[in-house]
Amino acid sequence: MKILLAGILVMFLISCGRNAFVESESGGGVIITQPVSSDPNDPEQPECQNKIVSLSPGMANQNSHPLPFNFPTTSVGVPTHREGPIDFVMDTQIVLPFSLRNLNTLEDEVISIKLKYKAYQMYNPNWHHESQICHSIDNYCSGDKASVNGHLNHHANYVWHNKDFSELISAIPSRYHNPNCSERDLDIEWDVMNAIAPTDELLLNELPDDYSVIIADDHYIKSASLEIEYCSFDEVM
Repeated sequence: MKILLAGILVMFLISCGRNAFVESESGGGVIITQPVSSDPNDPEQPECQNKIVSLSPGMANQNSHPLPFNFPTTSVGVPTHREGPIDFVMDTQIVLPFSLRNLNTLEDEVISIKLKYKAYQMYNPNWHHESQICHSIDNYCSGDKASVNGHLNHHANYVWHNKDFSELISAIPSRYHNPNCSERDLDIEWDVMNAIAPTDELLLNELPDDYSVIIADDHYIKSASLEIEYCSFDEVM
C-alpha cells in the first residue's frame, strides 16, 4: 500500500512540474523556462498601454522623397483649378509628408497606422486617371497603374502591388452632373500597415525619420492625418 501511495505522489509531482515549467531539449541538455505570467502585479510583466498619436502633414515642397508621377504637386487645402465657384484638383499628385522623428526613437510595437483624409473629387467620368496611392517606404503603390501610363516617373522605381485603392475610390457613389462631369466627397481611412509592414511585427524604431504618402490625381484633400497606435510599456504616471 505504501508503495502504491508513493507512486501516486511521484506521478502528481511530475504532473505539477510539467504544468509549472516548459521543458525543451537543446544540444543534449534540458532548458527550463519559467512560464509567462499574466499577473499585472508581476514587476517582470509590465502592463501594455495602447497610445495613439495623430500627425499632421507638412507642405508638399518639404518632401524629400522621389515622387512616383510626373504630375505637378500640391498640398492639403491647395486646389489647382476652379470652375465657377468650385475649387478642385486635376492631373496632380498630392504629397502628404509626415515627420516620425519624435516616435522612431522608441522601441514600442506598432499596432496600427492609418491614413485618414477628407477630400473632394470632380472628374470626367468618360476619361480620367484612376486614383493611386504611393508610399515612400519601399516605394509601394496601390492602384490601377495602366490608367496613369505616360505619367509615371520611372526614375523613382515605384512598384504597384494591387488595384485596391483604385477600386475603393471607384466604389464610392458620385453625383452625376453631365456626360463630362461627376463629383464625389471622400472620407477615407486607409490601412498603411499593408504597405509598409510586410512582417507580423513592426517597432517604432524601425520607421524612418520622414515618410510621405502620395495620392494622384484628382483628390482635393481638405484635411489629413496619420494615426499611429502603439503598445507602450512606460509606467503610467
